[in-house]
Amino acid sequence: MNEPLHISFILKKIMSDVEKKLGENCLVEDINWEEIVGKELAKGSKLVGKKGKKLIVKVVDSCYMFELNRMKNIIIEKVNLKSKFQVNDIKIIVSMEEF
Repeated sequence: MNEPLHISFILKKIMSDVEKKLGENCLVEDINWEEIVGKELAKGSKLVGKKGKKLIVKVVDSCYMFELNRMKNIIIEKVNLKSKFQVNDIKIIVSMEEF
């Protein structure tokens, strides 16, 4: 019989699978995330992909989510100026892992 798994392990696995699906077929390597959002916000957030015209961003907690949502229009404008693709929205996901 299998040992029971802790819920944090299960959630981490599920969120990892969801993030992979959200970021499928994405090329965001040309975006310098720290340059876009600044050093402090880049510490707790990570650009993980693009789906359609939406950026997918992971954050470590709701404080980073709040700040990125507050700056959403500025971030979109900077990304559109500095990258070869255009975006019109940002999807922010609170992640279970540190980065």
